[in-house]
Amino acid sequence: MDYNRWQAIDQKIRELIVSAFNMAGINFVRDYVGTENKEYPCRDKEEWLDLKQAAAFACVSPYTVRRWIRTRGLKGRKLNGAKCGRILVHAESLRHFIETQQEA
Repeated sequence: MDYNRWQAIDQKIRELIVSAFNMAGINFVRDYVGTENKEYPCRDKEEWLDLKQAAAFACVSPYTVRRWIRTRGLKGRKLNGAKCGRILVHAESLRHFIETQQEA
C-alpha cells in the first residue's frame, strides 16, 4: 500500500489495523506501507500457512504440526491470545524443519 493511501484512512481505523497485526507479531507499517519516497515490497502472502496447509505440505495431521510447534521448535504464531486462536506456521521454517528431519 502506498503512503498516501495509508494516510487517507481514518486514524482510528489505522490504529486498529496496526494493533491487529502487532498481535500477530507483524509490523504492518514497516512491512506493508511505503514511505513518501519509497514503497516497501509486500511480504510474500504464502510466507505463513494455516495448520491445514502446513499439515498437507508435510503430509501429516494438523495435530502433528501443533505438536511440532509446541515441542520441537517449529516456528508458529497464534493470531490472538485466546486458547482457540488460529495458528499460522512460518513456511520457510516448515521447509527447513522437514529437511532436517529427513537428514536425521
